[in-house]
Amino acid sequence: MDPLGRGIVLLEENADIEKQAKRRGLAITVWDQWTISYERTLFVSPNTKVPWDLLDAGFGLLERWDVAVPLGVYGTLARDVGGDTERKATKRRTRDLRMLLYDTGLLFSRQNEPAQELLSLWRDECINGADERLAFLRAVYQVKPRLCPLPRVWLMDVPAVARSRQERRKRPGNGLIRVEVAPGRYVRCAPADVEKVKKMHQDRRRHR
Repeated sequence: MDPLGRGIVLLEENADIEKQAKRRGLAITVWDQWTISYERTLFVSPNTKVPWDLLDAGFGLLERWDVAVPLGVYGTLARDVGGDTERKATKRRTRDLRMLLYDTGLLFSRQNEPAQELLSLWRDECINGADERLAFLRAVYQVKPRLCPLPRVWLMDVPAVARSRQERRKRPGNGLIRVEVAPGRYVRCAPADVEKVKKMHQDRRRHR
């Protein structure tokens, strides 16, 4: 058992996540209930990656916040999802639908009254096939917990993302180079764009 009272609630069995959690000394429960089982709980929905390298930071946020949850897909707003009736119901609560959604596939929760009230109300709002993202917004605006939005990188395989970035930086010709476009004036561009950049600056000087 984790001495800090940290644990994971899996909403569906996942042998790999269970194995990784036990290896790290984290308590783990598998059930489909949104009950906060530990002092600091991470809820993981099916088909959601666990950002193992970020877990300490996520649980640490619960010292000051009631819940922490990643933002949804950038560019998709509350006005873009759900049906007409549900959007109107959401707008009555939030006053505006021009706001980002949350991705509750990964949700850190402190074991306290505001957090449990949020989860309980959210699940109540989800009845009859309601859009879970809009339902979560409505619950947030009614309960008003201390909610920490997390960037979407929390839903990715962080080590893999870092490796990919390193590989791109190492690829020949991928980095920018310094090019002289006028006496004593330099710009940076990709190696493949050198001639195009030089020509563009020459054309600008001719038209001045």
